[in-house]
Amino acid sequence: LCDYFRSRKLTWRLFLEKIPFGVISLVFGLLTLKFRADQGYTDVPLDYNLLDRFIVVCSAFTAYLGKLLFPFRLSYSYSFPEKSGNFLAFYYYMTPFFLAFIVWLFLKLKVPKKTVFFGFLFFFFTAILSQAVLLLDNYQSNRYAYLPYIGLFFVLAALFEQGMALKKPAGLKYVWYGLLGAFLILFSILT
Repeated sequence: LCDYFRSRKLTWRLFLEKIPFGVISLVFGLLTLKFRADQGYTDVPLDYNLLDRFIVVCSAFTAYLGKLLFPFRLSYSYSFPEKSGNFLAFYYYMTPFFLAFIVWLFLKLKVPKKTVFFGFLFFFFTAILSQAVLLLDNYQSNRYAYLPYIGLFFVLAALFEQGMALKKPAGLKYVWYGLLGAFLILFSILT
């Protein structure tokens, strides 16, 4: 993703320079899976089919997006969504469309496409790892969003920078400062 963002040409050298990082990541990932204490978590609904698992992963991503700006009612762990009959609650099925709408919205806000794709794909690829192969033993945990949030803050910073560059209407810059100040005060109080 960094290479894409920096417009580096796709070459064999570019691929080869990533191999040591891939090997180290693979080793530590396998060690983590081998020695994790929560393996065999028993709260996983066994009646989730593949579509249910996809929808629940999308709902976790949606929750992470919401908690990025509104970090209320945080919890160490979250219970899995209940199924009524063969279905989850209807609003869970809306989450993939909501995620697509958010990406579309940022593209329409004239945030540079490279920035949007880099930020959202960084969020996705680092957060999907916490979903333990589509929910084998985990649903959602706030601690798993800390690293992925870097990608989202990257996109928000680009949006903020664009807002600061607007000349019209007059005073819009102060609205941006006010929003930033309000979030800083909110996060300080919550902390």
